[in-house]
Amino acid sequence: MPLPDPSSPLAGLTPRVALEHVTSHYDEGGRRLTALEDLTLSVMPAEFVSIVGPSGSGKSTLLDLVAGLLTPDAGRILMHGHPVTAAERLGQAAYMRQRDLLVPWRTALGNAALGLEARGVSRRAAEAAAFEQLPRYGLEGFASAYPNQLSGGMRQRCAVLRTLLPQLDLVLLDEPLGALDSLTRAELQLWLAEALILQRCTVLFVTHDVEEAIMLGDRIIVLSPRPGRVCLDISVTLPRPRQRDLLFDSNFLEIRREILGALGFPT
Repeated sequence: MPLPDPSSPLAGLTPRVALEHVTSHYDEGGRRLTALEDLTLSVMPAEFVSIVGPSGSGKSTLLDLVAGLLTPDAGRILMHGHPVTAAERLGQAAYMRQRDLLVPWRTALGNAALGLEARGVSRRAAEAAAFEQLPRYGLEGFASAYPNQLSGGMRQRCAVLRTLLPQLDLVLLDEPLGALDSLTRAELQLWLAEALILQRCTVLFVTHDVEEAIMLGDRIIVLSPRPGRVCLDISVTLPRPRQRDLLFDSNFLEIRREILGALGFPT
């Protein structure tokens, strides 16, 4: 990772999470494969880092390692500057995968409350906290609706609310908008960015969509084909709040060109 600019508010801060020379293997069809190899990456407090790379480059493995669901085969993971075991990492991050994973027998309100309940808050108190946030998440008037009564965008908003309601300062998002149609996805990108920035959390955001990565991120990390290594680390200095017209900005297009080049596409 490049050294922070001395004038940057991130200068002098300890990374919220860091991976140092991390290698991770997995077994598939009787073969031992390497998902990530000698990967080093630091993420600063309240930084939004987008991670892109080809399928199989270890993006989801990276999030699983940070979440404490996996232990690296080599290297180490630090939080707040201190090495931590997988057991110590468990529960430190809010983790949302691509599918919304809403429970079909619970209402939107009940699903939104699940994140708090999992951390020991009573169902009544968790639902009260979730109810206060429904308008902000575009779910006002749908507290009693079940998942099959919600649109795809509303289901994703409910899942994001469930993820963010515990207010953890580290959030891991694995293609959270990937299952949506293009119009709904474009609508939710800017909404999601605003929700995360308002909460001032540190975000690792996996996506296959280069434009989405730029639109949302403070930095873009590009991983190589398997085994995944960092092949590009680029800052995004575009002003916030960002709007869709940035897609035609010359700086946006230059960042896009550089990322596509790192991914091996002709530019």
